[in-house]
Amino acid sequence: MFFCKECGTKLPDDSRFCAECGTVVEPPVTVGPNGAPAGGVDQTVALGGGRPAADPGQGAAQQAVPGQPYPPAGQGGAQQAPPAPGQPYPPVSPGQQFAAAGPTPVSAAGKAFNKKLLLIPLGVIVLVAIVFAVRLLFSGGSVERPIVYLMDGDTLQFYNSSMKESSTITSNISTSESGYYSIGTRLSEDGRYLMYLDGDSPGGNTLYLRNVDSEKPKNPDKSDKGIKLASDVSSRFWFTEDGKYAVYLKTDGNLYYHDYKESVKLDSDVYEYGIHITEQNRILYSKQESDFTYTLYSQMIGSSKDTKVKIDSGVASAFSSDWIAEDGTTILYLKAVEGDTAADLYRFSFKDEQKVKVAGNVENVVDYDPSNGSVVYAKKGNASTDIDAFTLLGIEDDMASADAAMTEPQPSDYKTTTRGVFGDVETVDQTAYNAARMEYNQKLMRDEIRESVNNDYRFSELGGGYDIYVQKGGDEVKLVSPNMLYEETAMMMEEYLVYCEIVVDGGTTTKISTFADGNALWEYMVNDENFIKNIKFAWKLMPLSGGEPAEIYTMKVEGEPTYPHILDNTIYYISDVSASGQGELYKAKITKGVLSNPEKIDDDVYDIQIDRETNTLLYSKDVKDSVGDLYIYKNGNKNKISGDVYTARNYLENEGKSILYLKEWNKDKYYGDLYLYTKDSKKITGDVYRSYYRDDKRIYILKNYNINSQKGDLYLYTGKDQLQLLDYDVNTVLVG
Repeated sequence: MFFCKECGTKLPDDSRFCAECGTVVEPPVTVGPNGAPAGGVDQTVALGGGRPAADPGQGAAQQAVPGQPYPPAGQGGAQQAPPAPGQPYPPVSPGQQFAAAGPTPVSAAGKAFNKKLLLIPLGVIVLVAIVFAVRLLFSGGSVERPIVYLMDGDTLQFYNSSMKESSTITSNISTSESGYYSIGTRLSEDGRYLMYLDGDSPGGNTLYLRNVDSEKPKNPDKSDKGIKLASDVSSRFWFTEDGKYAVYLKTDGNLYYHDYKESVKLDSDVYEYGIHITEQNRILYSKQESDFTYTLYSQMIGSSKDTKVKIDSGVASAFSSDWIAEDGTTILYLKAVEGDTAADLYRFSFKDEQKVKVAGNVENVVDYDPSNGSVVYAKKGNASTDIDAFTLLGIEDDMASADAAMTEPQPSDYKTTTRGVFGDVETVDQTAYNAARMEYNQKLMRDEIRESVNNDYRFSELGGGYDIYVQKGGDEVKLVSPNMLYEETAMMMEEYLVYCEIVVDGGTTTKISTFADGNALWEYMVNDENFIKNIKFAWKLMPLSGGEPAEIYTMKVEGEPTYPHILDNTIYYISDVSASGQGELYKAKITKGVLSNPEKIDDDVYDIQIDRETNTLLYSKDVKDSVGDLYIYKNGNKNKISGDVYTARNYLENEGKSILYLKEWNKDKYYGDLYLYTKDSKKITGDVYRSYYRDDKRIYILKNYNINSQKGDLYLYTGKDQLQLLDYDVNTVLVG
């Protein structure tokens, strides 16, 4: 394929005229490795500027040029590089028999024939245009999601496969001193519009809105940068899910929406966090009353009426998006209770603008299923089940009583009287006083350590003494009173509550008096291995309908607990995790809240990825230095995909039907070989830093990346052996 020099239309290799404008054309000369015509080589249009650069994985003589096909994976040997954009092809030697001197002479009859022939492709073009228009009409106008990236440190680009080349939004975008990754971007759900922050304003960032469904800007002034929405914008900006509105918060607390024509102010003094937009274009936000309380509001974006509703004041914390019903009709929130760390849990309905108290004395909302109204929450229990932090660390505080009784030594306590020539002389026994002062200082350090341990975030996460309740249909049911709830692990999975109890394993203890000094004790305390020395994690399963909890498994771990997963009434988990982070992968069937005997799937499993639509598991095993074997488990069968796979770069895609993974990982250069697995594995290319999957024939690839300069080359894989080079010197992909 080549392109018409007059209008740029893509043409077949054997074309002698342009089907779009009728200009007489000729295909370019393609020179092979030894100066001979290559014939049939696909010459692709340049998809961006840049400098040719040798690919270290393909031999020093091979070079890629933007727009030209990249050599297929595994192809080696020296090869004459194609010319850079704008440079002539090499001269043709006398023995080469192909047209290279100029256009072929055409007779008058031939011209008449060409004009008739021209009608055929023109008719085809019209037909294709009609088909495309019909498809666009019935598809709701959706477009391919573009890829947006930063190159050369200051140039913002975007591209989709319908474009001839990548398009520049701006070539002088400002980035913070912290690096290239600090640019804020947001893409609309339909892929048509991009919002981005440009830090070119002295008082803050400037927010721009730009269409990215074509190279041509659609804003009135036709500026490539797009519409300037506002200056001094915070990092908080969004699109509504239907893409009709852009919403942003300025640094002065003023909240706005933009309808692609003008900006409309919603409110002022808005708190930066806790802003959520529902599918129905209702925006929920808060205003800060004090350090810990807020007033909660809602409005409908785009409405010509005054839809502002004050939901409640004294709200304990900005609510979570997980606490909003799917249909947008109700929300949950916690209302502070004066003089109490617990709060009251409320549900607010937008239908009648009424609030209802769900429960009191609530410490935290564990989970919420807006689809059926089930809410699980924790209350502080009456039973004293808190376990001393020193016990969890395997330390016996045998000096607690002595330290409590110790008082600060004074010099007067160590006076001695001696008889001298002129009478009695009082002196201070400095040696004894210094020893007492040193012992007291060690006591002070132990007291500081005791206070630090009791306030340590690692222990606060353990909770302790919580009662777990579920409320569905207005009835509160107490599910369980776990001994030491590992608070962050409690969650709803399908019709079950899954949670983790901390079990003190006893084990060995070390007396605090055996430490040489406070520093030695402190070093012991901050060591995570000692933190979990006497702890086991007991995972349990409780039906939301109530009953007795079923123990899934108990594990001794060298770190945080590994989470179980429930798929189609089957629970999957990794047990007996070793210091290397690997354990045994099991599954157990759940029948009416009762677990079947567990069935072991594999040993030495490192991590799990799950596709819930197809009940597919992807896991790594026998991992060493972040490299191991990659397996897929589906329908009771496990299949080894490959060995030597980098564990941090493998992904289930296409509803579990495709897998992207990296092999031959270079930990110094931070890239490897990219493979695509469908029915079998296919190597796409080498030296890959990151990949961005759209489908099996559209994968964007950032390769040849230099960690120090933060630059690499961006390619597009289209299912062929050869890659299309989009741009050089790409720093990061902002929207993949």
